[in-house]
Amino acid sequence: GSITNNGLVNFNLVSGTSYGGSISGTGAVSISGGLRMTGQQFYTGGTTINASATLTLGGLGANLRGSVANGGRLVVDGANMATDMAMSGAGSLLVTNGSVLLLTNGVQTYTGMTTIDSGSRITLGGTTSNPTGDVTNNGVFELGHSLTYGGTVTGIGSVLVSAGTVAFSADQGY
Repeated sequence: GSITNNGLVNFNLVSGTSYGGSISGTGAVSISGGLRMTGQQFYTGGTTINASATLTLGGLGANLRGSVANGGRLVVDGANMATDMAMSGAGSLLVTNGSVLLLTNGVQTYTGMTTIDSGSRITLGGTTSNPTGDVTNNGVFELGHSLTYGGTVTGIGSVLVSAGTVAFSADQGY
């Protein structure tokens, strides 16, 4: 079912657990263990993915809003998602299974590895700042605004500059 959260919802679950409902309210969500969210999320208090935890967003309505403190792993699996989330932390991001992730206006300061699997896409659009971590790109990595990218992009995927000017400050391996 759905949850109205104006405090803290703490998911401390074993890997493979799914939640298909939605969460609304001003409260925060904390993830320990493993959780797959398939419903649309409306809460505004932020998300914490704790160390060694995995949050998987899957399905047509899956999304996150606001701040994400990622100390573990965020996976976008089989979802088409446009979001203004702002991710920080040393955790990783995986976009897989034909997913499309459009980061619209959130400031991306996370330093963990980003992996884009074959058939998947990440677009940095709007006023989104760039992540500082490295990218393994076997899909499409689209840069949709002017930026200086300090990470290294490797892999067999495409790098597309669709708007603005992009400067790479590190050697690239793609």
